[in-house]
Amino acid sequence: MSSHSNRKRAETKKAKNLSPTEEEIEQLIATLSEVQNPKTRMRTAEALGKIGEPAIKPLSSALTEERWEVRSNAILALEKIGQPAIHVFQEAMTDQDWFVRATAVKALGQIKDPRAVKGLISVLNDKDWFVRERAAEALSKIGEPAIDPLISALKDRNGLVRERAAEVLGKIGDATSIKPLMETFHDEELYVRAKAVLAFERVRRRIAASAER
Repeated sequence: MSSHSNRKRAETKKAKNLSPTEEEIEQLIATLSEVQNPKTRMRTAEALGKIGEPAIKPLSSALTEERWEVRSNAILALEKIGQPAIHVFQEAMTDQDWFVRATAVKALGQIKDPRAVKGLISVLNDKDWFVRERAAEALSKIGEPAIDPLISALKDRNGLVRERAAEVLGKIGDATSIKPLMETFHDEELYVRAKAVLAFERVRRRIAASAER
């Protein structure tokens, strides 16, 4: 049976509030791992995402596949499922493929679940700059629940973590980060000090603007 037919059958059942069978889900996952056309892969990922929770377990298994294309497509499908797959995203943050890690942290930022904060902070020192950027974006989207852990991260032994923590605190803009950022002006690393100063100014301007309203 064609991948198009598998998708249509799964989507039709979902529209009628009928659960796709395990076999149909497995066929879609097989399509996700075997098809070469990027548009077909994306449509298949969307179909699996619409199925929701019943697709999480088989998609999680697909993340153990050796081929990076399979893992990448599986994480894209899980991203569309969202909140119910939070535990999978947390595990995927340590995947060997940068795209899988980046997509996982992006999804956690969209979910905005405070439980993801600790793991996201640990990813601020990822070896790939793009993953670090995505982790910073995710933390800024989570916002207030990330403030105290980020303030603690200003004293992390890893300079990259301290630098990114300062940057994210500036984006969140909460007044409680003013003093910790000022203390970071004396950090041993230049880039950390620079980020702390910029973040401090950003928070200060936001506080001043709020006071003028």
